[in-house]
Amino acid sequence: DIDLAETRVMDEEKEFIGLMSSEEALALAEEAGLDLVLVSPDAKPPVCRIMNYSKFKYENEKKARETRKKAAASRVELKELKMRYNIDVHDYGVRLKAAQKFLGQGDRIKVTCQFRGRENEFRNIGQDMFMRFVDDVGADLGAIDGAPSMEGNRMVMLMSPVKEKKAIAQDGPSRRKKLTRKEKEAMAAEAAANPSSEDDDDEEYDDEEGSWDEDDEEGSWDEDDEADEDESVEEEEEEVMVFSKKN
Repeated sequence: DIDLAETRVMDEEKEFIGLMSSEEALALAEEAGLDLVLVSPDAKPPVCRIMNYSKFKYENEKKARETRKKAAASRVELKELKMRYNIDVHDYGVRLKAAQKFLGQGDRIKVTCQFRGRENEFRNIGQDMFMRFVDDVGADLGAIDGAPSMEGNRMVMLMSPVKEKKAIAQDGPSRRKKLTRKEKEAMAAEAAANPSSEDDDDEEYDDEEGSWDEDDEEGSWDEDDEADEDESVEEEEEEVMVFSKKN
C-alpha cells in the first residue's frame, strides 16, 4: 500500500499530472481502471505513476529475455574434441564434421590427443594428424591458434573461427527464394527428364542452400548408432566429447 502525504503523479504517457496525496492519486487510478505504482520512492517528493502494472511487468520481462538472448547469441564457447593418434577413418570424419559445425557457428574448438605409456613415441604422428585436420577443416572456416603443444601426456591444438559469432548472428539463416509457378513447372520437367541428377542433388544437401544435414549425410553422428559402434571399436577409441566453456 502507498501512503504518502504528497507525491508527484504521472500518467501512462509519463506526463506530469500534479502534486497530490497518495489517496487522491489512487482515486484517479481507480477511476481510469489502472494501478498506482511507486516508481521513485527516494525522490523528493516521491514519484508515482498511473499505469497498467501487469502490462508494465510483462514488457520489462520481455526486454530482459531479449537482452539475454542477444548476449547468448554473441557469446563464444570453447568446444573440445578428443582424438587418438591411431583414430580410424570413420571417427576422424565424425570429429571433422563436428569441428566444421562449431567453427561455422562462431565457436572456438580445442582438439586433444592423449598418449599413454609407449604411445608417447608417436607424438610426431599426432602432430601430423593435427596439421591434416586443420587442412581438412578448411581455411574458410577456422584458423589454428599457434602450433600444437603438450600439456602433460596430451597434445593440444586450438582453432578459432574465421567469422565472428556476432557477425553470424546478424547475418541470420539463409532463406530460399520463393519460386514462381512457371519456374516450378520447368524444374519438374527437368527433373523428369534427368531423374539421376535429381537424386544426386538431394543426396547431401537437403534443407537450405549449402547447409549440412546431420541426419541424412553418411557418417553423421547419431546417439542410437553410437551404442552399436562402441561394441566393435576398442575401448580407448572415444566418441566425440564436447565440453562448453564460456570465454
